[in-house]
Amino acid sequence: MSEHGFGFVGTGVVADFHARALSTLPGARLVAVTDVDPERARSFAAKHDVADETDLAALLARDDVDVVTVCVPSGQHAEVGVQAARAGKHLVVEKPIDVSLAAADRLIAAARAAGVTVTVISQHRFDPGPAELRRLIDEGKFGRLLL
Repeated sequence: MSEHGFGFVGTGVVADFHARALSTLPGARLVAVTDVDPERARSFAAKHDVADETDLAALLARDDVDVVTVCVPSGQHAEVGVQAARAGKHLVVEKPIDVSLAAADRLIAAARAAGVTVTVISQHRFDPGPAELRRLIDEGKFGRLLL
């Protein structure tokens, strides 16, 4: 199995959850982080024994970063994600994909154009409730859904 290097953009509270989850995945490792607050990035990097980069461009220029995890505020997801996609990096985006449909569409279009994969965190999608709802929809139990 090949190893995939991850870079985090944003090192706030949610980034720690991502780092812990990533540490449990075989073939995945955190290699670098960046944040608009350089001290927060340095502290996070030291805690996780990874590099801290001065800005997004530096993180995206790294050959050892294959996947970018976007942990910035919601209204900035597409802005960061589009740049990462254009750099040929796959994306893990914290929910929501962004705060507007237009921004989400820009990110999706950039990923398609670059041939990279985007996934959006939705940690409850396989919980029993949503799974049962999916089953009921698939079985047509609600009739024809319009919205």
